[in-house]
This record gives sequence, structure tokens and C-alpha cells, in this order.
Amino acid sequence: MENTQKNLLPFVLKINDDGGKYFNLLNKENASKMHSGFVTLKPGETVGSHTTGKNEEIIVVVEGSGEIEAGGVKRPVTKGDIGYNPPDTEHNVINNSDSVLKYIFVVSEA
Repeated sequence: MENTQKNLLPFVLKINDDGGKYFNLLNKENASKMHSGFVTLKPGETVGSHTTGKNEEIIVVVEGSGEIEAGGVKRPVTKGDIGYNPPDTEHNVINNSDSVLKYIFVVSEA
């Protein structure tokens, strides 16, 4: 299926895991209806409570453990877990462990 909105091309991107808190993966420049990023949270850090509005999101934990708080409920997560946040749901990712928590989030526009 051809994208008619803009001239997008397939690509491969290496994740910049230099210890920074956030690395952008997909955005309006290289994707049609998605954006994503790679997040590193040190022990005690959170991403901050937020909502993706009318969009839905998945979170893929690639290292460490912590919690995803969504819809007022905290759920533990660890490497290999995938969390889902429906549209209009306030959520947060919390590193309540003694080691680094790394995850990839993908937001799909409605």
C-alpha cells in the first residue's frame, strides 16, 4: 500500500543507547501516523503522568523492571512485558527498582 500523504521510505534505525533519558524513533518526519521513542529511566525516575489523547499506545519493556500506572491502577512490568494504554487514559511509567528501566513506546494516531 502506497502512502499518499508524504513520500516515506522504509528504513532501519539503530537505537542510541548512550544513557540519555529519551531517544526519538518515529515522528512526523519519518512515519505517517505513528510516533515512538526509546526511554531510559534511572532508579526512582518517572516519565511523568500524561495522556496520549485520542491515540493509543503500547510500551515494550526491554530492560529492567518497574510499574505502569494507567487508569488509576499500578501494574508491575519487567523485561519482555508489553503494556497497552487506550485512548484518553492518563498513565505514567515508574522505575521503582534499583536498576535502570528501558522501554520503547509506540503511539498510533486514531
